[in-house]
Amino acid sequence: DIDLLAKNKIEDIVKLDSYQENKQEKLDYFIKQRKQCYYYRQKAKDKNEKEMWSSKAKEFTPQIKSLRYEIKSCNRIRKRICSSWRLSFAEFKSR
Repeated sequence: DIDLLAKNKIEDIVKLDSYQENKQEKLDYFIKQRKQCYYYRQKAKDKNEKEMWSSKAKEFTPQIKSLRYEIKSCNRIRKRICSSWRLSFAEFKSR
């Protein structure tokens, strides 16, 4: 998770949100493209055409997997930040 922050120069929660939104948009696009390939595979007339669409759909899988991992990393980072803020606020209130 720290590598993600450093590699992408994410310094605050606003940049984290922006980064995550960008990755979510890309993920949505790739999922849509893969679904479209599955649709064309379903409509294909012969076995070769079905195999072609299946292989095209599989090309999106590594990108989708990577984007899902990055989005989950953003959520873990956000959760840690929020929990540390709650701890800091609780310490402040107790004084």
